[in-house]
Formats: sequence, structure tokens, C-alpha cells
Amino acid sequence: DELRDAFTAVTEPFTVDGNNVISVILRRPFAQVNVGAYPWDLQYAEESGFTVAKSAAKVENVANVINLFDGSVEGEVDVEYTFSAIPNEDLLVDVDDNGEFEVYEYLSMSYLLADTTSSTHKMSFTFTDESETAQAAYLHSGLEYVPIQRNWRTNILGQILTGGISFNIKVDPIYEDDHIHYVNA
Repeated sequence: DELRDAFTAVTEPFTVDGNNVISVILRRPFAQVNVGAYPWDLQYAEESGFTVAKSAAKVENVANVINLFDGSVEGEVDVEYTFSAIPNEDLLVDVDDNGEFEVYEYLSMSYLLADTTSSTHKMSFTFTDESETAQAAYLHSGLEYVPIQRNWRTNILGQILTGGISFNIKVDPIYEDDHIHYVNA
């Protein structure tokens, strides 16, 4: 849910002694994890009678406390998001770094409290229809060491809903340098 996005910053102490301009850069205390399918993968699933409308996510050993003054995080909890509607917009990612975004169908978006350095976490995702009672698709194989980092987006992309699963994981910087991690299932 984009409404759960947040920003934070701390400035050095200063004295007000007239007009001042203090520049502050706000950064996300969260990592964003997205799951996206090839458009044809979602189309094939729908043609076979499976319309994905909701997703759920589970991520192991995520920090649950942040010190907003120094940015440090601590704690380790398993985060479990219950079923919610998949995002309506397309997931745009420049997978091949050619300056052009490729289009994927959003299946899941999660915000996780993360450190400023990369850490890896075991993840799993479940996709279902609007009623949550029909068939479901599960994504967990190959997701034992998914990287996340504060203020970055991790994109898990590929053929997720039909046939054999193949996907790549790319960590996109929102403000920082680029780190790319590929995983084959």
C-alpha cells in the first residue's frame, strides 16, 4: 500500500539567529519489495481461469525497531502481510539497464523496515482471486536469500503464475547506487 510509504531525516543542531536555509534530504526507512509477472504470464493465468486479485507475503527476520535519530535498526521478527488487493498500476523496471523501463504486472508490494546496508531474508508470496477461496499460486522456491536495503526497491520479476518458474531479482536504488542480484529457481 503506497499509503504506508514514509520518509524521515534528522538535522544537526542549529541556532536560530535570523533567516536561515537548512537543506534536509528525506529518505525512506523502508525497503520496498515488489513482485511482478510478465504480462503474458498474467494473461495465460487468466485464460486458464485464474484471475489474480490479491496477494499475501511473508518475510523472515526483519528489523522491527528503528532509532530515528541515528538510523540504527534492531530486532528480528517474521512479517506476515495478509491478503490485500494487488496494485493497479504497471511495475516498471529497467532490468537490462538500457535506460528504458520494461513493463511487468504487479502481483505484490511490501514495505519492510531495513538497515542502510543490504541484508538477505527468506520470503514467500501467495496469490489468489478476489474471494480468497479459489485456487492459489505460491512463490517461495529460490527466495531464501532475497536482498533488501533501506530506501531501495527489490524487484522479483518473471514467469511466476504459469508453468515452470523463472525469475530475476533486481534491487533498484531510489536515491543510492545500483546493486543487482539475480536468482534462478
